[in-house]
Amino acid sequence: MEPGLKQNFRPFFIKIVVPTVLAITLFIVSIYTIILPNFEKNMLDRKREMIKELTNSAWSILHEYQTEEKAGNLTREQAQHEAISRIEYLRYGEEDKDYFWITDMHPNMIVHPYRPDLNGKDLRDFQDPKGKRLFVEFVNEVKKNERGYVDYEWQWKDDSTKIVPKLSYVRGFEPWGWIIGTGIYIEDVKEEISAMESRMINISLLIISAIVVILLFIIIQSLRIEKRRLKAEEELKKSRERYKKLIEASTEGSMMILKGDFIYSNKVLLDMLGYSREEFIKLYLNDLFLKEDFEDNNGIKFFKPISSGEKEATEFITKLIRKDKIQIDVELTTSKVTIGNDNGFIMVVKKLDKNKQELNASRSKYQSLTANLEMGVFRTTLGRTGRFIETNPATLKILGFSSNEELFNTNIFDLFVDKNSRNEIMTLLSKEKTIKNKIIKLRKNDGVIISVALSAVLTEDENGEFIYCDGVIQDITEQQKFLEKQEDLMVELQTSLLFLNQPVKNFTHETPHCDFNTSIKNAAMIMSKHKISALLVDVDKDNTAGLITDYDLKERVIAAGVNEQEQVYKIMSSPLISIPESSLVFEAILKMQEKSIRHLAVIDSTGRIASVVNFEELMQAQTYSLSIIIHEVQNASTVAEIQNAREKLPQLINSLLSSGANTQNITRIITAVTDAINYKLIELAIEELGPPPVKFAFIVLGSEGREEQTLATDQDNAIIYEDVDTAQSEQVNQYFLELSTKVCNWLDQTGYNFCVGDIMAKNPRWCQPLTKWKKYFADWIVVPDAKALIGISIFFDFRLIYGEQTFVDELNKFVHEDMEKTDIFYYNFAQNALQFKPPVDFFGNIRTRNINEYSGAFDIKDAIVPLVSFARIYSLKNGIRETNTIRRLKNLLNSQAITKEDFEELLVAYNYLMLMRFNHQIKLINENKKADNYIIPKKLTEIEQSMLKKTFSRIADFQKKISMKFTGKTV
Repeated sequence: MEPGLKQNFRPFFIKIVVPTVLAITLFIVSIYTIILPNFEKNMLDRKREMIKELTNSAWSILHEYQTEEKAGNLTREQAQHEAISRIEYLRYGEEDKDYFWITDMHPNMIVHPYRPDLNGKDLRDFQDPKGKRLFVEFVNEVKKNERGYVDYEWQWKDDSTKIVPKLSYVRGFEPWGWIIGTGIYIEDVKEEISAMESRMINISLLIISAIVVILLFIIIQSLRIEKRRLKAEEELKKSRERYKKLIEASTEGSMMILKGDFIYSNKVLLDMLGYSREEFIKLYLNDLFLKEDFEDNNGIKFFKPISSGEKEATEFITKLIRKDKIQIDVELTTSKVTIGNDNGFIMVVKKLDKNKQELNASRSKYQSLTANLEMGVFRTTLGRTGRFIETNPATLKILGFSSNEELFNTNIFDLFVDKNSRNEIMTLLSKEKTIKNKIIKLRKNDGVIISVALSAVLTEDENGEFIYCDGVIQDITEQQKFLEKQEDLMVELQTSLLFLNQPVKNFTHETPHCDFNTSIKNAAMIMSKHKISALLVDVDKDNTAGLITDYDLKERVIAAGVNEQEQVYKIMSSPLISIPESSLVFEAILKMQEKSIRHLAVIDSTGRIASVVNFEELMQAQTYSLSIIIHEVQNASTVAEIQNAREKLPQLINSLLSSGANTQNITRIITAVTDAINYKLIELAIEELGPPPVKFAFIVLGSEGREEQTLATDQDNAIIYEDVDTAQSEQVNQYFLELSTKVCNWLDQTGYNFCVGDIMAKNPRWCQPLTKWKKYFADWIVVPDAKALIGISIFFDFRLIYGEQTFVDELNKFVHEDMEKTDIFYYNFAQNALQFKPPVDFFGNIRTRNINEYSGAFDIKDAIVPLVSFARIYSLKNGIRETNTIRRLKNLLNSQAITKEDFEELLVAYNYLMLMRFNHQIKLINENKKADNYIIPKKLTEIEQSMLKKTFSRIADFQKKISMKFTGKTV
């Protein structure tokens, strides 16, 4: 190993290799001392809790029949017989061989599914192989604690030849003097732990092997990188020497700036500025330039955008300060250089002779320009007695004064209408030294109150002391009135995402130009001829200075009595405010609002100002906005009219996708339209049937309940109505069945297909009073079998569309309170959620269908279900009553139920799949095909396929988290 490499390898060994070895060691130790013991304890605790909940569920069956006996519907013998019949055939577990048994307090065996030979026998002397009278122990535990755990030896399930350790949970049923129980085999737990240990050992070996390989790879790569670094340093050194010789050989003053520091400078430059080489190296770039002055160019301000890369290197003229404080006029030429990874500049400095005539001419042009501007330009002294000392005619006109002398005798702060505004301006100037476009109210000399836009900056003298305030004011009273109208229209525009996300070039057309010296009359004739509201004004063919609008003609010519033969530049709006043609409509509107203007110049792709866009034309451009679709739905009188309005939705979604809208906004828009349609159809049904006999709530479920509908969707809905007595129940139920049948049929006609699983309000099962709905949920929550929950999960995503919110709130509260009491629900709900697997096989390939017309495709709707299920079960467990998947995830993050990393990965996966789903459906609609959820992977790009595989892989990881948290198993 080379000496340089050997020297640098030792820190690498200490910082990388040693910690890695220690980490591996700690990893192995933690597995055997912490992870596996905790896993064993947690698994046994979960098993104990499971048999407890299962026993409680079976106990509830006995209670149910005892209630029937108590009510007189059954004799005790009949009730006990029915209860035994149900308990005897209850099974659970992976093989459906785990069971329940019943004894009395004697104990005598009431029923045992796998040992019928014990039924009816006295069990006091029955012992396990170790001599434990287990059934007597059951009786003693119930007598002592009413319920509890007992361990003993018992046959293996239905195999009487195999005896193994077992742990049972028993609970007494006092009304009948019975004991019911079930148990788990300790061998099951040991086998799972043994399998887990085996997997952990294999995984540990794989991880350690991978780390060793990676570590070797890192060492090899580090050696290669170190070699390249040493070589690069040598090249960098040679490059610097070359630039140094180039600068020293230059006949003009030259210097190199690297990362903001002076690196080299030649003798010509040092002599020009009067510094030694040592003194110059210690300077900052700012030390060479003049600070901002009223008459002088600000060189550092010009140079900063060049150094930051915002502008290309170029030439400019400025002043530099010598060591003896003498100012010299110079021309600077900059050129970019790169040495290694550092960017810098070589600057060539040429000394210039002063040209007073040119400066005086520039000053005269400036004064001429300000004299003809429509905006006020002024200078005032500082302090609370600040007075005007310079103004242009526009300032006098805006403030209503007839002469400079009259204005100069006025304290500027006397013009402020509001004392708070005056104090705010003084505070801002004191703190920031500048204000820009601050809207304030001033009182004119005649007492009229006007709105003005004020911009001001404090000006320093040669010693850096602030002595003046220079400012610009513009009368925007009319613009403010227009702004109020504009803000009202903006409320509508904010819902019109399609319109707002269109490029502004779609709403422009070529705008005529006129010369700077064109008369006002000729300019007006050009505007009239082309029927336009704005005309661009050019200084020359490559320089557009401003624009003239119909507003300018009305206010600045007709109202002000200006001669129509005057040159157009005297009344034009300047400086020109512009935007690129690629800007979006909402950006143009915001800029108009910010500047209080009606027109914006538009820069085309060549950098030329070619057109003008105005606010009124933008307002007329809306055709397919969300608000229009909803308005048409709300004002429809027939189902056909509602259907026609909904048919505009795909075009709106298509445009939103094209403009880059996110999936949450798209689903929100679809939900808004669907909600409006549901609401309107319910109103139409009530108009036909008459007012409802009692209060009710029409709720939606599934994707609509979560506000996550797409363009290929069916209807999932239900009705909850007020509880009524038996005499009214049939009549009330008949009304709501008729109403829901009409609504569901109309929804189908409108484009929302019937639910394949018949989960619709027109199904009598899902059109019920509130108490019945509570019983539905109560049964689902305590059911001891996960299979019974299949197809029920969408009911936990319900949301009100029409009617009584109180019914929905009451049911929601009941459901969450009931779930908190029953842990077995989450176990079963998780088992149900795990039935939906991401469509990817063991080798990471996308799994597709082999039958029907969708052969070779996968269902992207099913692929999203695991993400929805994750958000749902975690939210239910954490008491979050939100139904929308993204909002559920945000609430879980805020409550620290999931990590930020998990939240971001879930969000990315969900948005990616939903966006792919929308694009697929829009493509089918554009091809005049019916939208569906079946995507053929072979038609996707390699990048899309790769992203899908990675996304499905992460979804599988999140399913493992569900399994471990709620079932204690790995999947």
